[in-house]
Amino acid sequence: MLTNFKRTLFARVALQIPLIWSCYGYINKKSDDLDIVALKTIVEQQAAMIATLQSEMTALKNSLPRSFQQVRFSADNGQTGIPITSGQTLKFDNIITNLGNAYDARTGVFTAPIPGLYSFFLVVMSPDETSYLVLAIVKNGVQLDLVYGNGRSDPDDQGSTQVTMHLAAGEMVWVQQASGEGVRGSNWTVFTGYLLVADKPS
Repeated sequence: MLTNFKRTLFARVALQIPLIWSCYGYINKKSDDLDIVALKTIVEQQAAMIATLQSEMTALKNSLPRSFQQVRFSADNGQTGIPITSGQTLKFDNIITNLGNAYDARTGVFTAPIPGLYSFFLVVMSPDETSYLVLAIVKNGVQLDLVYGNGRSDPDDQGSTQVTMHLAAGEMVWVQQASGEGVRGSNWTVFTGYLLVADKPS
């Protein structure tokens, strides 16, 4: 599909070349030999061809299947010890990858750019040997799943969960505190999400 798109685009661009050279030839004539009417005609033809090319490029772009659109992100935290309060959204501010730019590190929120089936994976580590934490994967304010880390039983205890869900374009997913007062950040706590299958256009 992408190869055909490129071939079509190059073919349309190739059609511009004769007109461009015609303009170049007229412009390089002496002013007393310049046929203004003919030049105006060529310029109008060139403008029409460019408008047609732009329209066809837009149509070709819109005809590409959504399966070509890549949406995936993975992010952890830039600091090790992160205090959190009740209901706080956890901001994973160190982006590892963010294809499609759907994850916002400033807010910690992922916003689906296109409708489809998405999968999210969360791994967390308890802050220290005296604490525990519970984090929730949240969709539009509704908790979908919880992950638990108990440093009291193991100072390096980690928990993980994976959730697969359908998202409409514009729906949001994030991680928020459900219980506990902190989380061990850096690459011990990571939030990942990606598009599995895009919806077929109706």
